[in-house]
Amino acid sequence: MNDREQQLRHRVRRRLGRHEYGHGQETIRIALAGNPNSGKTSIFNALTGQRQHIGNYPGVTVEKKSGVISVDGKLIEFIDLPGTYSLTAYSLEEVVSRDFVLNEKPDVIIDILDSTNLERHLYLLLQFQELGVPIVGALNMTDEAEEKGIFINSEQLGTILGIPFVKTVGSTGSGINALLDTALKVAKGELLSNKRHLNYGKQVELAHNAIIDTLEMDSSFKQHYALHWIAIKLLEKDQDAIRKIKAEHKFAEMVLQANQEWQARLEKHFQEDSEVVIGEQRYAYIHGALKETVTQIRRRPVVDITENIDRIVLNRYLGIPIFFAVMFLIYQMTFALGNPLSNGISILFTRLSLFLSDILPVGPLQDLLTNGIINGVGGVLTFLPLVILLFLGLSFLEDTGYMARAAFVMDKFFHIFGLHGRSFIPFMISTG
Repeated sequence: MNDREQQLRHRVRRRLGRHEYGHGQETIRIALAGNPNSGKTSIFNALTGQRQHIGNYPGVTVEKKSGVISVDGKLIEFIDLPGTYSLTAYSLEEVVSRDFVLNEKPDVIIDILDSTNLERHLYLLLQFQELGVPIVGALNMTDEAEEKGIFINSEQLGTILGIPFVKTVGSTGSGINALLDTALKVAKGELLSNKRHLNYGKQVELAHNAIIDTLEMDSSFKQHYALHWIAIKLLEKDQDAIRKIKAEHKFAEMVLQANQEWQARLEKHFQEDSEVVIGEQRYAYIHGALKETVTQIRRRPVVDITENIDRIVLNRYLGIPIFFAVMFLIYQMTFALGNPLSNGISILFTRLSLFLSDILPVGPLQDLLTNGIINGVGGVLTFLPLVILLFLGLSFLEDTGYMARAAFVMDKFFHIFGLHGRSFIPFMISTG
């Protein structure tokens, strides 16, 4: 028995002390993935109950949550991956999620999808599919989807994508048993999953296959990574994939040279960045699959205010000016309301300092109270209204959903500096 198995059994006995486990138990590792706000936490809690352990991934501050249960004499370990929108290495969470899949190789991944917004959530699932790992799709929040008149043919969607789907409602626990049964069948090979990957079109597939041919020249690299995934990531200009090639491939220079040549051909053909071309092909594939499997019934005329607002704030021409206008308004609110309050606090502490200076004799005590405590505390509290108002503004943007939209709008701009869209938050705070 290796060290990992001993540690796992020790954790299981500690968390599940009321059960006795013999030697030779089979352990199945299931990773839970999904976009933020997809209901992943509810599904994880429903699967693991109170048998959870929270820590950090090695070497990073990203939280790692895991849990172990026993089913029919087998240990099932669940790992809750960080919520991400994609597996492109723009954020620490994305790198952690995909490195876990690449290095730890879980038996199956359960991807939690918001059924009310499948087009966006399937984008992450397709990227997991490209990694070549067995996947089960959890169509979560189906109750909300049906209330909105959205009905999903899960069997047909599974047939098109080659992945089994299960309808769930994480908040009530509906479908959890079926989800677990399906995941176990996939893990044991009783149910096929990930039988195909999407076709990116003639030009992209030509480039993709040519890069795979160069990758196959290194047999040891081929055994460690899914070449289909590496080739796609190279065409997407993924810096982490490029680093992997430079560090681990015997013919790195040849691979990168071929990649640059095929990127140039694609960009000349499509008149777009190659990473944009790949993203558009994914969304086209998703759109086609949903057109065949999702029925939307309008029970009454509905004006979707959110969609109408998104057309404006996510507009390719208006999005960035609107973002800077929003920043300006947040700053104006912060300083217009905060400066009078800060001045009031400053005046209050100044008067208190003068008052104590008048009634106390000159000496160490007076100096401690007036120059040390009062001026010191007052100097800090003077900034308190500004900080509170700024974070109230940021909280408002988060609650209205504009933060995620702002990250999307600013992503292209921040790529110029080697950053991703979410970098606008420290940028916004620092420029205050």
